[in-house]
Amino acid sequence: MTEDNHRQESRRKFLLILAIAVIAVNLRPSIAAVGPLIHEIRLDTGLSNIWLGMLTTLPVLAFGIFSVWTPVFTRKIGTEGTMAFALILLTAGILCRIIPSFPALFLGTVILGTGIALANVLLPGIAKKNFPRKFGMVTGIYSAMLGTGAAIASGISVPLSDELGLGWRWSLGIWAGISFLALVIWLPQMKQNTLAVPGKNLRSSLKHLGTSELALYIALFMGLQSFTFYVLLAWLPEILIGRGMSPERAGWMLSLVQATGVIGTFAVPSWASRRKRQRLPVLLIIVCEVVSITGLMMPSLFMVEAWMIL
Repeated sequence: MTEDNHRQESRRKFLLILAIAVIAVNLRPSIAAVGPLIHEIRLDTGLSNIWLGMLTTLPVLAFGIFSVWTPVFTRKIGTEGTMAFALILLTAGILCRIIPSFPALFLGTVILGTGIALANVLLPGIAKKNFPRKFGMVTGIYSAMLGTGAAIASGISVPLSDELGLGWRWSLGIWAGISFLALVIWLPQMKQNTLAVPGKNLRSSLKHLGTSELALYIALFMGLQSFTFYVLLAWLPEILIGRGMSPERAGWMLSLVQATGVIGTFAVPSWASRRKRQRLPVLLIIVCEVVSITGLMMPSLFMVEAWMIL
């Protein structure tokens, strides 16, 4: 490789890492911003807890339903093309929620959830394909950016709505500008777009996974930890508000959870990738979650910041 080619390749890799980081920042705010605003949305709309819960449940359901169909899209429009399509869906879904109607609110939530589902699947594959020797580092970067986006959204959603007077709809909708920026940054990667090579068909792949004991254990672990995460994401601020905390401070408490988690999401993948087995990192995560959630079950605000950090 000539020096000029090496320089071009280094520039391409830098722009790709930047694009991965910006995309990752966008994959949680549209969900994380809902929790701190639940109290305000209830007062404004009169929606029940069941319908309010659907605002964070629908994206997660979309993750489960549409994630397995990602290979279909990559074979038709390519990996990079599918990522662009995912960002278009995310932006459109966020904008849809600004419309003052209940159907638009929930339809937009489904659309943005579909976009996030596709991007969730694509990002690790893109990182591994382009950075095989630095996969742990790049995984740490986009994992940290996931937490950063969620932390920012959790912390500023109430101030945007109340102090700036945007209201809860525009507090949710403002993130469309950031997701559109991610799309613009991603577009140069379309020059590398190629259709994915068909491997096993979806049915045979799912059948193989269904007979794998290891796949079952991983699915159960990931499912249960995701269950914990999204329950806290949706209802933690509301629980704290019910114990006498102000909505703004409750949002910042959720932000503290996400911000502290950035340290772990950056460090743990790099640490785990150097180990033959991941039992110790998993055990550490479980102990931290059990202790902190047990602390949060106390009917007071005692040491709440410590539980958030842990």
